[in-house]
Parts: sequence; structure tokens; C-alpha cells
Amino acid sequence: MELAAVRADAYFNPVDSWHTLLNPDTNAVSTTRGDTPAHLGTQPCCGGYS
Repeated sequence: MELAAVRADAYFNPVDSWHTLLNPDTNAVSTTRGDTPAHLGTQPCCGGYS
């Protein structure tokens, strides 16, 4: 499971990276994988992981 999580992080990293540039505070929230911001949840690539 951990390996899969690492692969997922590597795949989603570009999305998190540009979003971090826009709003570092939100990135800290999304990193928890528990409370994903609504605007990120609307994106097919990011709305599925938890």
C-alpha cells in the first residue's frame, strides 16, 4: 500500500506543485489526504485519492 501511495504522490505531484505556488496553506491541507479542497475535488485526477 505504501508503494502505491508513493506512486500516486509522484503522479499527482505536478498538480500539488503548481497549487502550492498559488496557495501554500491549501497544500498543507491537501497533504493530509483527509480534507481535500472542493476546487481540487472537481478535478478527475485529484478527486479520487483519500
